[in-house]
Amino acid sequence: MDDEFEEKQAEATSDIYSQRVSDGEAPARTEEFPSDLPMQYPYDMAKFYVCECYTRYCDLVLHDLFTRNKRCVTITGSPGTGKSIFYMYVYFFNHFQREEQYRGFTIITASFTMDSELDAVAVFKDHKQISKLLGPTKFAWFDTLSEIDEHPVIHLYDGPPKTHPKLDKMVCFAFGLEEWLDSLKKDVTQTTLYMPLWDADELLVAAKSLRIDLVITRAVMDERIGIFG
Repeated sequence: MDDEFEEKQAEATSDIYSQRVSDGEAPARTEEFPSDLPMQYPYDMAKFYVCECYTRYCDLVLHDLFTRNKRCVTITGSPGTGKSIFYMYVYFFNHFQREEQYRGFTIITASFTMDSELDAVAVFKDHKQISKLLGPTKFAWFDTLSEIDEHPVIHLYDGPPKTHPKLDKMVCFAFGLEEWLDSLKKDVTQTTLYMPLWDADELLVAAKSLRIDLVITRAVMDERIGIFG
């Protein structure tokens, strides 16, 4: 069964990589940005762009966690996917809160620096923020989260932690972090999904959807893709 799913997952990823969105065909897709969500890097816009692949990846993550009973899923990608991974973190948070079957879950969100240092923590339940901690007190409080009585619990992390919850479900959204990925290689309770690269057409659709296309034009995108890939 797992082998069959892995094949479907590979096919889905291949389809996403080969998919190209033309300027006139792709609908403008944005969602409200939850400003109280901990973030590795600041985000100053009221909305974010929902890539066409996010629904499919969200289904893959949920399948891994609750059908295959994986404890940890890491979302990562090659250079050029950093923004897409961050948007996926936000999209998954919004989607998980909306789904009726996951009502009652306590959602523990946290952001980490590139050096895996804890930056901020916020806890949500039933579409409400229970608490948010910054500063020195967050460290002692975060250490007690594994003992939280509010079950079921899921952890969503923007950036790589030094350790992961031993019992709770967790999704880590991290870019280009070999140390974190290496620490999971022999852990059969975890799996890793790789985000596809943006192409120029979808970048342009995203810029138009967020109304920043006057600053980030097609010419600018083509130039950056030519330089950075």
